[in-house]
Amino acid sequence: MIEAIVLALFSGVARTVSRLLNARLAQSIGVLPGTLVNYLGGLATATLACLTLRDASLWSAAAWPAVPAWAWFGGAVGVLFVILCNRATPHLSAFAMTLLMFGGQMVAGLLLDAWQHGGFDAVRVVGALLAGVGLAGTVKLDRGARSHLSITEDKSLISHQISDEGKRLL
Repeated sequence: MIEAIVLALFSGVARTVSRLLNARLAQSIGVLPGTLVNYLGGLATATLACLTLRDASLWSAAAWPAVPAWAWFGGAVGVLFVILCNRATPHLSAFAMTLLMFGGQMVAGLLLDAWQHGGFDAVRVVGALLAGVGLAGTVKLDRGARSHLSITEDKSLISHQISDEGKRLL
């Protein structure tokens, strides 16, 4: 169980870093070309991992027909995810984007669990509502703090100048 928790935490870090890198690429070359580069890089990485780990099932002719038709939609959903993130990330702080994505994941998780298990679990719904209130409050506070920051126009520098009003918040 501890291993799963640690892996989930690292997964969250990887997702956040990946999202920021993809958004920067999309700003440079466009959303769709950036998405394509993302998936070509992912294909190369997955192929290298299979070769390195000697996963023979990749090369087995019997493995491919065994893949259910619905499984191919995972890639399409992944493309949609990258496109949506590439559009939203430049307009939100990394923290706010992470919280908003978590909120979306909670709703999706509740709906999928209800669909799979034939109904909603009251404890999970209450927990999601409480977490949602906390997320909304945190995003609002984050937005308020960001409104007191001015980002320099020089894209090569990442610097923030805190206004006098912003200093009072600290």
